[in-house]
Amino acid sequence: MPGLNFIFWPFQSIAIRLSLRIQQLDMICETKTKDSVFVKVGVTIQYRVLPMKAYDAHYRLTSPSQQIQSCVFDAVRSTVPTMNLDAAFASKNDIAVSVHNQLMKCMSDYGYEISSTLITEFSPDDKVKWSMNEIYACKRLKEATVEKAEAEKIRLMKNAEGEAEGRYLSGLGTARQRKALAQSFQISLDDFEDELDISFEDVRNVLLLSQYMDILGSVGANAFNLDYNPSTISILQKQLSYISVKEKQEL
Repeated sequence: MPGLNFIFWPFQSIAIRLSLRIQQLDMICETKTKDSVFVKVGVTIQYRVLPMKAYDAHYRLTSPSQQIQSCVFDAVRSTVPTMNLDAAFASKNDIAVSVHNQLMKCMSDYGYEISSTLITEFSPDDKVKWSMNEIYACKRLKEATVEKAEAEKIRLMKNAEGEAEGRYLSGLGTARQRKALAQSFQISLDDFEDELDISFEDVRNVLLLSQYMDILGSVGANAFNLDYNPSTISILQKQLSYISVKEKQEL
């Protein structure tokens, strides 16, 4: 005990000096998980002698460190094999608590107090580590591929929607343009027919020829070759007749 103590020599003597400081014991325990993966479990034990049980601590145990190691090995090998590797990684605190409780029961009778129990290492074989890293990398790569494909899908959908909208608006513009041209042409025909004493067919031919010459002039401004065909006017007449009929039906 600390403080002033007396012994009655020669009837008493100092048999041994026991330290009451906290001591630390590090060990590595190899065991197997539930899914048959061998792992090395690093355990750190902090313990000390109970002052009131110093007699038991000295005389009842020859080697307290060996006794602690035996208890730790037994506790680890009875706890870890009930878990899969992933569960064991996530339950290091639970393993430490289980080992600590079993150590307390084992060592309290011998005059030792277990201050703390820490799981400092949980290391499977290198091949298992590599496999786990590969699985994780493949999983992340798969997720990245899915996200990339989803982004490409959205981009294509948006482009298609934009293109469809553009074509729709372009079609509306073309339809309105053709409708306006047909109406303008019809008005011109009516004006000529009212003001001049000529037939409807003659007025239409004159207007068609005028528009045809305007088109030839526009085309001539560019580097294109356009073959002239005398039957072009009759073809245009048929097309215009069809447009006029459709316009009247719509009106």
